[in-house]
Amino acid sequence: MELEHAKPAGFGIEASYHIVDDMLFAQVETESHADLSDRDLHLFVVLTEDSIYFDEPPGSNGEQEFFRVMRTYVPDAGGVFLDASYLGAVASFEFSHRLNIEEMDVGKLELLAFIQDVNSMEIFQTVRFINEDQDEEEDNGDNGDNGDDEGDDDDNGDEGDETNIQDGYKNEYIRIYPNPSGGTINIAFDKSLHAGKIVLYNQQGVRIISKNISDAYGFQDYRLNVPHLNAGLYLLNIHTSDGTFVKRIIINPDQ
Repeated sequence: MELEHAKPAGFGIEASYHIVDDMLFAQVETESHADLSDRDLHLFVVLTEDSIYFDEPPGSNGEQEFFRVMRTYVPDAGGVFLDASYLGAVASFEFSHRLNIEEMDVGKLELLAFIQDVNSMEIFQTVRFINEDQDEEEDNGDNGDNGDDEGDDDDNGDEGDETNIQDGYKNEYIRIYPNPSGGTINIAFDKSLHAGKIVLYNQQGVRIISKNISDAYGFQDYRLNVPHLNAGLYLLNIHTSDGTFVKRIIINPDQ
């Protein structure tokens, strides 16, 4: 056992997730440390629930409470095949999944990821996801909204075209405008940040646009042209070195 523990890990994994309404968004970054090209490796993500209680026993043994229940694979049981292009490199993956919040206790959910050789069943690395929602709450403490902003919905003046919706992550240096958008979304960064990614999802959790962003050194703008999209509500995810920021965007190409 000690010899096994002494072996260097073949992979490193970092993973985080956040939930907006009934949509779960997960990000996984893997880094290969060894030549595993002869393996049939897959990255799996599983959603578990800490405990489930039934008013009536679902089985014949009389048990009503179950612990560490596996709910589903995300996105599916096939996982993601890690081909040769992922080996010896850092790779990023994004997943989305619609939660059945009527049957699940969101506060008890947990995500796990692992890399496995599907032939030998050997697992090379596993990780528990970081819940970014909980991290943000801990960072903010009791400094949330105190009611001072009531009635100030930016419905008048020029600033009304700039979104003020905070969907789980407060930030003072990312501005998104106009919102609603007639076909163009501008994203302005008012401070320096490291390279990241901008991802736009529709309400079904389908990724519509994914755009890498290079290092920004303050007051740098990015533009997404979306006149081809149907009118409706979209979720804009902005992944930066400071975390993941989520904004609701209304797109109405006919306005």
